[in-house]
Amino acid sequence: MLKSLKLKGVGPVPNLEANFGERLNVLTGDNGLGKSFLLDVIFWTQTGSWPNDRVALPYSKTKVEDPEIEYGRFGAQQPYFNEFHFDYASQSWPEKEPLNHDLVFYVAVDGGIHFWDELRGFRPKSKHSAWIDHPADPYQFNPENLSNGLQVDGQRISNGIVQDWVTWFLQRSINNGNAAFSRLESVVRTLSHPNEPVTCSEPKRIFIDDSRDFPILSTQYGDVPYPHWAAGLRRIIHFAYLLVWGWHEHVQNAKLQNKAPYKNIVLLIDEIEAHLHPKWQRTILPAILAVAKELDPEIKVQFFVTTHSPLVLVSLEPHFSNEKDKLFWFDLDKDVIHFQEYPWSIHGDATGWLTSEIFGLKQARSQEAETAIDAAKAFMRGDFSKLPSGMKTKEEIHKELLRLLPGMDPFWPRWIVEVKP
Repeated sequence: MLKSLKLKGVGPVPNLEANFGERLNVLTGDNGLGKSFLLDVIFWTQTGSWPNDRVALPYSKTKVEDPEIEYGRFGAQQPYFNEFHFDYASQSWPEKEPLNHDLVFYVAVDGGIHFWDELRGFRPKSKHSAWIDHPADPYQFNPENLSNGLQVDGQRISNGIVQDWVTWFLQRSINNGNAAFSRLESVVRTLSHPNEPVTCSEPKRIFIDDSRDFPILSTQYGDVPYPHWAAGLRRIIHFAYLLVWGWHEHVQNAKLQNKAPYKNIVLLIDEIEAHLHPKWQRTILPAILAVAKELDPEIKVQFFVTTHSPLVLVSLEPHFSNEKDKLFWFDLDKDVIHFQEYPWSIHGDATGWLTSEIFGLKQARSQEAETAIDAAKAFMRGDFSKLPSGMKTKEEIHKELLRLLPGMDPFWPRWIVEVKP
């Protein structure tokens, strides 16, 4: 698990330093400032590979002679730091062995999921040779191979959710209880919205020209077959499936290698709120904090989550621990991107977060309503030089406020005093 990270001359922040929380790390900030990039670097520190070969490159605005990545880990018996320098000739970072016993999941915003397990690095040279150890490559899942299975170098790595759902369900029925399907049911139950629960149901055939049975989710409004799951639901169930699949495969591989399963998971999620309704945004992160216990009660997870959602941050207010969790902020100031740990505080509701420094809105309104209220305030102050076009008079401002503000808006009492004859 990652304890610290230093980047010099790499990525959009010229010199980035962070000491991470041992449980939850939330990354916020405007679009394009480096949140996803930082997740890519964290993935590399843990696995030795770049997701989809997106290699981190030197910062182009301020040239640094010796770009470097340095990181430290939790749990090392002695202080553990690793330092790597960019090679301009090969345009790459030196190969590294991860040297950790963590399972790593990276849930990307495009629907892909990258999974790394050190034990999957043991593979035979040929049919007749002994097993050899080499650094494991992460498995790069996309929506297609999440559905129908992943093959690497001609070897089938995963059967995909369509086949595994059927197999796990039948094994549960035949054996009076299958761990994989039971775990999938528990994980899906934990992640689904408490007021709109979904449950894993018996697979069924649904197409004339496709003889396969497909996963079925039971909802309050009926059964929904796999091809028809909505985007947000599909992303969450794909994550649930791969989490269960990855743990199930890890336990099986540990058994084959006569090893104990690892108990640490590093989980990276980019834009956790993607495709989710606000009601679900308000519950998803606390649910994910709890979900690993559905795999094994002894598992410890370190989370790295990016978000633009004030509701995600609101949902953390009852759960955030100053001892174990950190909030980080990317901010653009005069064409320079800054990265800093941001002190956690409770804002009470989404409006409080929207108008905080993190999101930087003056008011949680439309731009037009904000402009009209600013004009009204300027008029009441007598600062007529700041009145915008179309709102130069009391009547014009009043007309615009009537158009844009609801009848119970808290600004009305201030303005009514001004306009009252």
